[in-house]
Amino acid sequence: MSEPKAETRLHRRSFLKATGVAAGTAVLGFPAVLRAQPKTFKIGVIHPVTGPLAEPGQACRLGAQMAADAINAAGGIKSKGGVRFELILGDTQTKPEGGRIEAERVVNQGAQMLMGSFDSGSTNAMVSVAQQRRVPFLVDIGAADPITANVAKSVKEGQQKVQYVYRNFP
Repeated sequence: MSEPKAETRLHRRSFLKATGVAAGTAVLGFPAVLRAQPKTFKIGVIHPVTGPLAEPGQACRLGAQMAADAINAAGGIKSKGGVRFELILGDTQTKPEGGRIEAERVVNQGAQMLMGSFDSGSTNAMVSVAQQRRVPFLVDIGAADPITANVAKSVKEGQQKVQYVYRNFP
């Protein structure tokens, strides 16, 4: 006579215990995952804080800093795991060339996005940097039509012409 075969069927409880042990071992094996710090999102905030438009430029900078501070104090961007904002500040000196130079500088320092610049001349210079360096640029205030003159009449056409520049006002 043959001996009865041992039952090799896996029960739900045994499966859950085994996967729990495996998951626990994996987490303990990689403690850095548990201690990972939230990442930082760097924004180049460039406004005229010296020169003829210094007063409104300083107000724009202060508003950006207050917004970043409030978001960071609330725990960062929760939907992104607590990502915090770090502002890299720049001064256009109310000069177009100053806008271009500062945009290049903050991107070289790790800015993942540009924001600014209040005066249209500097903003135009920053648009070219954003396009060339493929860095999103949120134009917070810049009223001159040439800033978005090459933006097309349709979204599809606009995506082909200006992929990295977004205008908030007007």
